Amino acid sequence: MKSVIGSWDVNSTISIPADLRGQVITFVRSSSSNARHQALPVPLVDGITEQRLAGPDNNWVWLEFQFSDNSTNITVISGHNANFTHIFYRE
Repeated sequence: MKSVIGSWDVNSTISIPADLRGQVITFVRSSSSNARHQALPVPLVDGITEQRLAGPDNNWVWLEFQFSDNSTNITVISGHNANFTHIFYRE
């Protein structure tokens, strides 16, 4: 298992040095979030996904995925409480 650490919110781009098409990744949200860990499916092709976040507020987040052979870029397009600090993935 690998991970990237940072601070990503709306309009941020997360760069992961692996092609993650079709995998499930785990986002860790800030410590102020009610549900810190969120598993999300990664699409098979470039595009935008709409994901419902876990927790009592059940907020939504929109993520844009762009893939290449060796990397995945995830841009946080919109979303309330879309503050991510850590992403776990398998290469």
